[in-house]
Formats: sequence, C-alpha cells, structure tokens
Amino acid sequence: MPRRSTSIIRPHSRFGRIALKALDLGSAVVRKHYGQVHHIQAKGGNPKDLVTETDFASERAILDTITRAFPDHGVFSEEQGKSGMEQEYIWVVDPLDGTTNFTRDIPCISVSIALTRRGRTIVAAVANPLSNEIFFAERGLGAFLNGIPIHVSRQASLADAFVCSEWYSRTPQFARHGLKIFSKLATVAPKIRYLSGTVWSLTRVARGLIDVETCDTSYLDVAAMSLIINEAGGKLTDEYGRSLKMNDTSVTRIVAANPNLHREVRQLIRRIR
Repeated sequence: MPRRSTSIIRPHSRFGRIALKALDLGSAVVRKHYGQVHHIQAKGGNPKDLVTETDFASERAILDTITRAFPDHGVFSEEQGKSGMEQEYIWVVDPLDGTTNFTRDIPCISVSIALTRRGRTIVAAVANPLSNEIFFAERGLGAFLNGIPIHVSRQASLADAFVCSEWYSRTPQFARHGLKIFSKLATVAPKIRYLSGTVWSLTRVARGLIDVETCDTSYLDVAAMSLIINEAGGKLTDEYGRSLKMNDTSVTRIVAANPNLHREVRQLIRRIR
C-alpha cells in the first residue's frame, strides 16, 4: 500500500506541523524495517519487554526533528528517557508501540507523539504506519483521521458493544487480574476480543470501530491517544475516572469509550478484585 503523507492534514499551529513532520519520519523508518527485524533485545533482561533497532531509529528520526525545531523543550521518550522535564513544553514520544507485534510481523503497531504544556496534552499525532492511518488532534479543535473528522461510537448498551480487553502479562498478578476482567466483561458483552497493541486498539476507539477498550498501560503509551479520544467525544481515564499523569510511570488499568459506556465499564472493573 502506498504511504500516506501527513501533508493532507492542516494543523493550526507550528507545534502541530512539527509533530506531523516528526511522525512522518518515524513512520517511514518503521515501514522500511517491517518484516526485516534482525536485532531484538530484552529490556533489563526481561524477554517480555522487547526493543529493536527500529525502535531506536524511529526515535532518533522523531527527536532530531523536534529538538531542531524546539531546542528548549523537554522530552519524555520510550527509549531515551526523560530530559528537560522542568520545561513548560514537553514532548512525549513512543517511537514504536507494539514492538513484540513488530518482531512477529503482526501489523498492529503505532507511532505516537504528544506535546504537553504544563502537564496537559495540547497536540497529538499518531500513525498506524502499515495501514497509512494518521490520527491528529489539537486541543479544542476536534480529532481527525487523514484530515477527516472522527467521533467515538454512540453505542449505549454494553450488551451490544464491541469490547476489547487486554492486560499486562509481564507479571502473574496483572495477568490474573486481566483474565478476571475479561471473564466478567464476557458475561455482559459477548462481542469481546483481545486485540494486542494498545495504541492501535485505541485508534479504533477514536474511529468508533471499537466501543470500549480496557487494558493495563502507562502514561507514555496513552499521552497522545487520550487527547485524540477526548477530542473525538470520548473519555480515556483510569478505572477511577482520573487522567493519567506524566509523573506516574506505573502500569495502570485504563478504560476508553464514549461517556456512557466509560462509566459503566469503570464501575464493573472496580467491583472485580
């Protein structure tokens, strides 16, 4: 499939233009190396947490673009870590979400960029490089897929909802709790699936293709998608209705959906222990 250029999107700010330029370059790296992974490493010796040369190359392409344009901005990135966190503006970058999928030629992968001001996301740009989907939002201006406005599902009934439930399998405790949530949801929402790839699945929520997504994740993974889903009329929070914060790096159970289903699923999850 030919690549989709970010030039079809018309951002309202220089921040947005640079985010899209960086996204384009990072996505090009991912597309180039898809199906050709040679060097896979386990982060901290954990075989369930993988990183490849493509993660690093995509990150370099993104950060080089951002730091040239805004040398005084801070950065919080998946592989490089944190720098300039005292700055008013901080870029949050996941250069390849779904690395394990990437190493297995499973196309549920994404590139994610957010710009925050004083801890609040103001610009979000996310690409699914292999399907040429570019999601973009600036706070207060709506959410777009390849320049076309999008909205979350208007499904009102959990019984009729298409639900995606995933869990963090790197520890037995998270895996057990995730299975409990999946089992409980399956009794009230028969159209339930496990679709691996947090950001990829969340883009489906923003488009209204998935009614509910609940999974274990961290702030870095959802900094961009939280704004895109909010601008698309939905909500993305933890199970208590709180937004994820940059200074909290722990793994957290999130729920993303339209406001009605969001409330119902949060209440259901909180009853499971």
